[in-house]
Amino acid sequence: MFSNAAWSTGLASDYGRARDLAESRLVLAVTNHPLQATREDGDDGRFHWRIEVSEDSRQKALFHIVSIVSFVRGGQSRDVRLETWEAQRILERQGLKES
Repeated sequence: MFSNAAWSTGLASDYGRARDLAESRLVLAVTNHPLQATREDGDDGRFHWRIEVSEDSRQKALFHIVSIVSFVRGGQSRDVRLETWEAQRILERQGLKES
C-alpha cells in the first residue's frame, strides 16, 4: 500500500511539474510579439516540451497556440496539453507602437 501511495504522489508531482512547464512555455509564446507561426521544442530534465503557434486560415491575426509537455512514468508516456487563442494587435502588425 505504501508503494502505491508513493508512486501516486510521484505521478501527481510529475503532472504538476509538466503543467507548470507547459504554462510557462505558453506564456512565453503569447508574450512574443509580433506573433508568428512557429514550432519549437526542447528538453527540461525528464520532460520534453513542444510549442506550436499557427495562424488561423479563416481569420488572419488570430493565432492558435499549443504547449505540450511529455514525460515517462511507470514505463508509460504521459502528456499535458494547454491551448489558447491569441489575437495579434493591429498596431503591432502595422509596425506601430502603442503609447
